[in-house]
Amino acid sequence: MSDKLISRLKRHLKKLNPDIDFSTLDLKSLVDKTLTFEENLQILKENYPHLFPEEPKVVNIHAQAEEDLLNNLNGEPKLDFKEIHRYLLDYNIHAEHYTYSSLFALMSDVVVINYGGPGTGKTRATKELFERLQVPRVIVLSGYFTFRGFIQTLKKYNGFCIVFDDADIVLQNKDISNALKSLLTNRKIYYVTSKGVEEFDFSGSIILNVNEYKFGKFIEDKVFLNELTLTTEQIKDKIRAKKFREVREIWEMIRDRIVYARHYPEVLTEEEKALADNYILSLPYLFSVRTHDRFYQILLGLKNLYGCINREIFEFAKNLLSKYLRFDEITAFLCEREEINRKELAERIAQAKSISIRQARNIIKKMIDDGLLYPVNRRILRRCDV
Repeated sequence: MSDKLISRLKRHLKKLNPDIDFSTLDLKSLVDKTLTFEENLQILKENYPHLFPEEPKVVNIHAQAEEDLLNNLNGEPKLDFKEIHRYLLDYNIHAEHYTYSSLFALMSDVVVINYGGPGTGKTRATKELFERLQVPRVIVLSGYFTFRGFIQTLKKYNGFCIVFDDADIVLQNKDISNALKSLLTNRKIYYVTSKGVEEFDFSGSIILNVNEYKFGKFIEDKVFLNELTLTTEQIKDKIRAKKFREVREIWEMIRDRIVYARHYPEVLTEEEKALADNYILSLPYLFSVRTHDRFYQILLGLKNLYGCINREIFEFAKNLLSKYLRFDEITAFLCEREEINRKELAERIAQAKSISIRQARNIIKKMIDDGLLYPVNRRILRRCDV
């Protein structure tokens, strides 16, 4: 029993501290075999702290301090936030995250994937938006691309914001998908020619408009993945909103801010970073470390657009981040219980993703097909990892 306990402690300590040297450490004399693994671990931690790496120090701002920081964020925006924000919401109703991520792509190097069926607002947030803004160094492409054609396009328009409209066929090419992964990792593209493996640095943004969802977790975590499925009522709202009142002066103000941000990009202050850190740490569920980076990107994009971060803009940034966290709430709901009521799960998915109950049931069916859930009976589902 003691040998198994010692082996388990060794494995655990090695996992925590790969540099630990057991030749200079006599664990046998330190372990009390009458105690449990957890009790022995606690004794080692108290008496031999050098065996354990230091835990990262997390600064969590208490409520009053956060309020004080928010009060210090009353900077004067270069654009009227209420006016511009209301205008952008009316421009592409129910798809503000499409519109804002496209504006971010014009000001910094990001990759955006807009995923949704026809009529959800993908083209309106890209091609039509850019035609209104008339910002230089933007190109909109559509159609079939070979891998070589994709590489030549990135080389030709290096430094541009490149939009691939109807990009489903493009991403079905495995070589292009792998090149995209390489770009997301280190902003480099690797490809094979007759001379061997070549590479080039890509500086610019890529926006992909797709109808079908076929991405892995690696790509999801590193891009702005804008997912939208409209309910019947939301489609009716879009039809009613077709009489959009065009204001040329507003587009010109937005364009001037984009051009300025390209030459003189903003940076987040320590107070703004502290607020962002505090908010991320307050979230009840986090399924990706990159959620933190995503919030920084959103805040920086809004600061570039409006010229500052104040209370209103910070609150909207939190709302915008929620567009990328909606389904995490469902994951958390699944993790909390072993058995799930099918009807309740469908209702939660429909509410979180703003879709109909019927579409939510289709998602549940896919989760069953993928082996994540299995039906106990007609009403009850069980997690497959239980």
